[in-house]
Amino acid sequence: MKCCRSCSCAPVRREVRAAPVCQWVRRYAQLALACEPETWDYVQYLDEVAAVNPLPREGRELLYDIFKTAPAGTQCAGMAAVMLHSLAYVDRDQGESAALEVYKEAVKLSGSDAWRVNLSWHDSAPKLLGLDPPADAAMCGRRTSLRFFVYDTGIYSKPVLLCASGMEGSEVLLHRWLLRSACRTLDAHAADFFYVPFYSFCFQNLNIQPGKETEELDRHNVALVKSLEHFDVYRRRQHIFHFAHEFWDFPSWEAHVARSKIFAVEANPLMDVIQYRHCTSCFDERKDVVVPGHTDLWAMRRLREQSRPAEHRRFLFCFHGALRHELYEKTHAEGFNVSAAETRRQIRALASEPDASIGPHITPLLDYYQRVGDCRFCLVPKGVGFTNGRLFEAFFAGCIPVILSDAMLVPFGFLPWHEFSLKLPMGDLAGAVARLRSLPLAKVQDMQDRCGLMSFAAFLAKSWRRWRNSAFHSDFDVFLLTCDANRASLAAQEQNMSLNNQKQEFRKYVAAHDMQQALVAYSHALEWDENSAAICDEFGQFLLAHGQLAGAEYLFTRALSLDPQNAQYSYQQGVVLQQQKQLKQAVQSFTAALQQNPRFIGALFNLGVVHRELGRNLGSCLTAFILSVLGDTLRAAEQFKRLLQINAEDPCALVMLGECQAEMGDFESAVRSLEDAVRMDPENRSAQKDLLALRQKLTRI
Repeated sequence: MKCCRSCSCAPVRREVRAAPVCQWVRRYAQLALACEPETWDYVQYLDEVAAVNPLPREGRELLYDIFKTAPAGTQCAGMAAVMLHSLAYVDRDQGESAALEVYKEAVKLSGSDAWRVNLSWHDSAPKLLGLDPPADAAMCGRRTSLRFFVYDTGIYSKPVLLCASGMEGSEVLLHRWLLRSACRTLDAHAADFFYVPFYSFCFQNLNIQPGKETEELDRHNVALVKSLEHFDVYRRRQHIFHFAHEFWDFPSWEAHVARSKIFAVEANPLMDVIQYRHCTSCFDERKDVVVPGHTDLWAMRRLREQSRPAEHRRFLFCFHGALRHELYEKTHAEGFNVSAAETRRQIRALASEPDASIGPHITPLLDYYQRVGDCRFCLVPKGVGFTNGRLFEAFFAGCIPVILSDAMLVPFGFLPWHEFSLKLPMGDLAGAVARLRSLPLAKVQDMQDRCGLMSFAAFLAKSWRRWRNSAFHSDFDVFLLTCDANRASLAAQEQNMSLNNQKQEFRKYVAAHDMQQALVAYSHALEWDENSAAICDEFGQFLLAHGQLAGAEYLFTRALSLDPQNAQYSYQQGVVLQQQKQLKQAVQSFTAALQQNPRFIGALFNLGVVHRELGRNLGSCLTAFILSVLGDTLRAAEQFKRLLQINAEDPCALVMLGECQAEMGDFESAVRSLEDAVRMDPENRSAQKDLLALRQKLTRI
């Protein structure tokens, strides 16, 4: 029998247990009958490559082939390396549960002999597969925290491991974090926001033939939106769609989700793939959020290891990456005249400067990270998109980013970016370099300290607090922190003018009984000011009048949360609950209205009606029925009497009071109440009929 250098040929005494999830993993728990040394030498070589550079797809696919065809019972560190590098493909072909089993088995085998398997590249696997506990217990445990409903979008949010790399991996990481977060809610009615996961870039690569990407992605996105249970005219603005690519992979997004929240890595997407034109008006700063592109956990840790004080860095500034690309010339945006190609030509011209490190990509990646850690400033020029992953690579290495991308919108724009980065005109590299050279070392070190590891973590924590309090609520604090007072004032004036126009618009359609257009106009008004209790109330009344009870309930509840002391909003909420036959909840709403305004006639009347309905709908057990009905009917009669003290000429209240009195056996009082009602309203045939029946009953007693 041939024994490979890295694999144990000693008999394995551990009993093999059956595994229903991935039976083919357990076969490696027995003695290997054959073993080729050359194969395992190559496996070890690939594993060592992965310690300094991500394996190319061909290398990972080769290891997956070995995994599927290795002799039964191959138990060693070499097999552990094969299993770990195969995880993404196992997830793709067999699912997360199978990948989890493979990961657990591989970790057991990883230290089984002299070959110590490199586990660093696989550090994100336990987080993505659910082994690590949630990290947000304190952050999301507060009663006032935002709550997210996360849709199950099936094939559009799979596979996890294969889709979690590259800039687009933010789609996976945010989705998986929300799934395990205490901020998540399974109750759609309790949700502040609805997250719609779609790993679009990964889905495209796995499922769509080249050449049909645009039309097919659009078709799938439209189908997904139409399938969303809670995506309606009054909740669509609470839905979150995540675009993690410089192309927003939903070409017709504006027709379907323009009113929703957009999480975008690129705020100026390339929507025109024929003319390569950036859309500078797609992103709406009032409601949308710029999120960071994804940096792999392995890369993040390797970059942190290279960070050192400014005085110990050899180069003043550096850039290593693509200096030429066809799309650098083609992409353009209205109002921005300098191309990415021109910026990179100017960068290339700086290659001979003694305090610069300029050139193409450095491989392996670990060498590139070492070079970044040896530079005080890292140039972040525009590429195909205005945003790219170099911004956060620089942060992790403690290298001060110099943003050379005029239209880039940075994440967490309310932060003092000028304290830990520079944004300079992308068409003037000579001026940019002069600026860098003019900065004293103490200033450079201060900026580096602010963008270093500890400060970076601190400002992300701060950004979360800011985000959860205001980023979704059109709060002007964000404007005041990112713009000067004049611009904020102009923005407020523009919003007020637009809001007034929207109000006039929906009132015009309501008057014309054009429900469809009124719905659109109301929705637009809420987009301008979603914190307007008055608009929520008016929109709610419109929906209530047209039988849209669920929407009306949501809007009245929203209005009440914005203005808890408003009796009218409590009353309107009670009316909807009453029509939905949620009578006990309706009692609470009407009671709340009366606590704010004890002379609220409508609330008094409806409270009496609800108590009467509760009395008629109680159980059939004789004793409980008599006691409960008498109790609720008595309270109903008391409410109608209070109503008549305010307005003694209300025939409807007299009729309801008479019915309650009759149900309690006080027939003489019931007759008097009904006689007064008929005297005030001689056309009330129902009251006349009840009065006649009561008089006949009295004659028989």
